[in-house]
Amino acid sequence: MDHEKYLKMSEIMEDILDGYRIKYGLDIRSIVEQSMKPCIVKFWSRKRIDIDCIKTALYYLHTYLHNDTYSLYTNTCFDGYNEKIPFEQIDSIEYIDL
Repeated sequence: MDHEKYLKMSEIMEDILDGYRIKYGLDIRSIVEQSMKPCIVKFWSRKRIDIDCIKTALYYLHTYLHNDTYSLYTNTCFDGYNEKIPFEQIDSIEYIDL
């Protein structure tokens, strides 16, 4: 995965902009890119707590402790069900210079 590309524009934003271009015939990607500043938001949530999360966390720790290469199995996806993350659940925001 091209991490720099993903930090520049997330998949959901690409999908929204593609939909906008298709519906309105106007490509506003460059305008949106210029107005955004890439960042990593670290937060916690109890929306998804299952055995797969535990397995992924344990495998991530194993990989980290053994200096192995990270893979698809050291990562999981979060679905917030279209709800905002409450402020008190945000641990940090790190802005990235690409």
